[in-house]
Amino acid sequence: MRITALEVRSYQIKKAFMGLDAREVDHLKELASDAIEDATREITALQDRLSETATRLTEHLSREDRISARERVCGS
Repeated sequence: MRITALEVRSYQIKKAFMGLDAREVDHLKELASDAIEDATREITALQDRLSETATRLTEHLSREDRISARERVCGS
């Protein structure tokens, strides 16, 4: 189950007699939503880096193939 920071912030916890301290619940919700936002930013940055690295790898492999082909032609 995926949950967003906004969903954590907007979630309403029902109050019961002698229930939870609303300020502590709000503070916990804020901490949780901040952690989700941080993790989301980090995941996005890592996905971008992975995509860039995959592109660079493809380019390097292509160069390696061209070099190997030239070596076969020159070595024949």
